[in-house]
Amino acid sequence: GCITTGASGGIMLATAACITGTDVIKIERLPDTTGLKNEVIVQANHFIRYIFMVKMTGARVVTYGYINGPSWTTPEQLRGTINEKTAAIFHVEAFHGHNRGAMPLEKVLRVSKEMGVPVIVDAAPEYDLRKYIAMGADLVVYSGGKWIRGPQSTGIIAGRKDLIQACEAQDWNLGRPLKVSKEEMIGLMTALKLYMNRDWDAYCKTREAR
Repeated sequence: GCITTGASGGIMLATAACITGTDVIKIERLPDTTGLKNEVIVQANHFIRYIFMVKMTGARVVTYGYINGPSWTTPEQLRGTINEKTAAIFHVEAFHGHNRGAMPLEKVLRVSKEMGVPVIVDAAPEYDLRKYIAMGADLVVYSGGKWIRGPQSTGIIAGRKDLIQACEAQDWNLGRPLKVSKEEMIGLMTALKLYMNRDWDAYCKTREAR
């Protein structure tokens, strides 16, 4: 995992990582993505406001599918959008990414594995920190200040070791102004330990009583 400046900073670093890997020459070129794999695919239903964090890397956002029913977004549409310039697929797992007609993550992952394209999952407000990695997502971005209740300015990118190393390597360029302090790191790690050991039944009863 990689600690970030909120989930939004995580989206930016995850996108950059998929474009450059750990190649320092490519990293130092961003946001100039000329000649690189620089397209990030997102279904129209998931074109949320935080897509600008993807664009800040120099990536070109390409949409597929429909905003909502009655026409449903399909694996064929995703498959037909992927090409030699595709760096990643961006997928939203949150309340604002579940509109009618959206293609579920299971189907997105099936196509991504077939086509060899990494999937970045925006799970900022989600509470299950293992689910999407277990499903096969390559990078998953969480907020550190929502369910985990750590420092409000922190976030986590979890996923494939090689891509996490590529996220950390962005410190050579785009990642530098997204620096996380040691105090915030310790705060988030402490909150994460408490979160993973929490008695959820008791926690929910207390919240309901309040």
